[in-house]
Amino acid sequence: MRNGNKIKVKKKIAFLKQVKKDKYKRSDFAQRFINNLKNNLKYEASRKSSQNSIEILFENVGNLIGGSADLTGSNLTKIKASKSEGRKTNYLYYGAREHLMAAAMNGISLHGGFIPYGGTFLIFSDYCKNAIRLSALMKQQVIYVMTHDSIGLGEDGPTHQPIEQLAGLRSIPNLLVLRPCDAVETFECWEIALSSNRSPSIIALSRQSLPLMRSKNKNNLSKKGAYFLSQDANSELTFIATGSEVSLAQEVKTILEKKGLNSNLVTMPSMELFDMQNESYKNKILGSKPRVIIEAASSFGWHKYMRENDIVFSIDKFGESGKGSELFDFFGFNSKNISNNIYSKLFNNG
Repeated sequence: MRNGNKIKVKKKIAFLKQVKKDKYKRSDFAQRFINNLKNNLKYEASRKSSQNSIEILFENVGNLIGGSADLTGSNLTKIKASKSEGRKTNYLYYGAREHLMAAAMNGISLHGGFIPYGGTFLIFSDYCKNAIRLSALMKQQVIYVMTHDSIGLGEDGPTHQPIEQLAGLRSIPNLLVLRPCDAVETFECWEIALSSNRSPSIIALSRQSLPLMRSKNKNNLSKKGAYFLSQDANSELTFIATGSEVSLAQEVKTILEKKGLNSNLVTMPSMELFDMQNESYKNKILGSKPRVIIEAASSFGWHKYMRENDIVFSIDKFGESGKGSELFDFFGFNSKNISNNIYSKLFNNG
């Protein structure tokens, strides 16, 4: 080996020792952050929750390198500590080049020492797909921040509204797809991504504001992939929902309770993590009663949790142009429509 190459190798070894990646462990700062959310927050878009999570994590995890493919202001991937010039650069403007961004993050991860994260819209994950697949194949810790995750993004229309993207990403081996329902779950999903040092992660986030669903429990519940938000001993059905549809499921649950139908509510931020759990836990969560699945995306992939009489509310066609709230109504994603459908299909014996 030539002297010049020996020097380069020594410099890299010294650098890697200096910025050595330790597996993320929750400490007091995380609990203080979550307690503050529970005490002060009511509604917030999960993309904003993600930015707040990055802000606090960056202060305590020093080897993050962020960026966005020309959508920094929409993805909210930039924080106060972000620097895009000079030797202390920790934020990269990739331009409208999603595949380049994903490939570059693979390179940063392979070099060692840093955890790269980069943002774009979920619909543009298709432009990144080959590089995302390589992240998973090479077992690289790359974090993909994918915002505007449903028809809830609104007026950009069907070209920008993801339908089949979640199902496609979930089909990639060794890729964690995380779709949090509120600010607490968003922080937990970031913790999971930072702990997953042998697999990449997709964090799918909303444009629209979401209510805070978690007010109890200090542990990271999302790491099991699914858990009860509420449980009733006399439950007659189980709701399973992800992301922005969890609060909708809660609304439907409340309506049906007034009709005398009690239910359990399960939030499932990650199919992959849930599928890793033991059979006892999975059977406990899914239950023996009718299951109602709610996700504003393709139904593809959900049928593994369904039996003959279970129901899935999904979108298996392209979106439309309009305000997010109008589109949810147009596609039947409102509490009145869903509660009426459930009642007539499962409990109306007349």
